[in-house]
Amino acid sequence: MAVSDSKRRVALITGVTGQDGAYLAEYLLGLGYTVHGIKRRSSSFNTARVDHLYEDPHAGNVPFLLHYGDMTDSTNLIRLMQQIRPTEIYNLAAQSHVGVSFESPEYTANADAIGVLRLLEAIRILGMEKETRFYQASTSELYGLVQEVPQKETTPFYPRSPYGVAKLYGYWITVNYREAYGMFASNGILFNHESPIRGETFVTRKITRSVARIETGLEETLYLGNLGRNAIGDTPGIMSRACTEYCRRRRPTTSCWRPARPARCANSSRSRSPKLAAASNGAARASRKPVSTRNPARPSFASIPSISARPKSIS
Repeated sequence: MAVSDSKRRVALITGVTGQDGAYLAEYLLGLGYTVHGIKRRSSSFNTARVDHLYEDPHAGNVPFLLHYGDMTDSTNLIRLMQQIRPTEIYNLAAQSHVGVSFESPEYTANADAIGVLRLLEAIRILGMEKETRFYQASTSELYGLVQEVPQKETTPFYPRSPYGVAKLYGYWITVNYREAYGMFASNGILFNHESPIRGETFVTRKITRSVARIETGLEETLYLGNLGRNAIGDTPGIMSRACTEYCRRRRPTTSCWRPARPARCANSSRSRSPKLAAASNGAARASRKPVSTRNPARPSFASIPSISARPKSIS
């Protein structure tokens, strides 16, 4: 670690209440870190994924602490970083739903693009360039209309959604601050990764929950939106360990992190059958069509391939 006290290990995680943030927090706590997480204020409970890690701070000397904050609030982020003085920052926070980014493009840009700039500027303003290592969670959505299969670090970017475009800014501003200010700032380009705590609005959870509900008679039809996506997933437990490796390298870098088989990105003509390609047109996005039948037969789970947990090497 490039810090004045090599024994001090303090991590700040944005997006700590999400799937990746929860796994990462648990992993870092197991390594002996003090972990600070940023959560947004909500009128409903939104910490279910990290409740098992939380202890009341009044007990004193607790290793996991939560702070209210938002990626759209510069003063809040500067104050938190000045108070915490983290040795590692993992920026996992984002408005990460591709479909929603078309409905809320300005907010997506504010949180996913300018939010990265706010963190990097906070590091610079507070003079923490030499004591703090920064990790930016990038996305395979940067590739969008893919230019080659499989994708790698040198594959040209071609984002196809407001989310992808916002994350592209986050990617390049991280590179720019690394080169302009000598920061230890790394990008990790993450492909799909799944777990039991994946958000229920994502396609894998939508399908598995609906299969269970159809089987138990609670619903009859599963509705899906854009079918023009064909991506395979990895496990976030492995992904969270990969994130920490970026902050342990001698030099900041950019790497792809993908499952054993290459993921075919959205809108790739080589990743879709003609039927799926037709389904991904604008008309398909405008009208949601049922994909299951009334009273379906019991699904054959034996025919469903398991998700590979073998990642690409990050050495």
